[in-house]
Amino acid sequence: MDTRNKSAEFLPRKNVLINADQCSEVSFQGRRVAVDHLASYLLSLHDSQHLSVILAGDRALPLRDLIHVMSAIRASGVRNVDITVRGQRNR
Repeated sequence: MDTRNKSAEFLPRKNVLINADQCSEVSFQGRRVAVDHLASYLLSLHDSQHLSVILAGDRALPLRDLIHVMSAIRASGVRNVDITVRGQRNR
């Protein structure tokens, strides 16, 4: 039985947190980064196939800016992205 392809399924994923605040400022590994440079930072982690990104967006972040960050993440080859929302709900 050939297990070469199946072994990749069991490799642990590396989790990376990306924060996007209400002013559309993005931070990655504790540093502010331009969204246009985000893909190259993620590519520097080498194996994007086994990288899992958690995108923590501020509730007041405009949707177009969230989509822009997500596009940069996808451009790096990362396919596993979880989104979480920070901030208070208006009641």
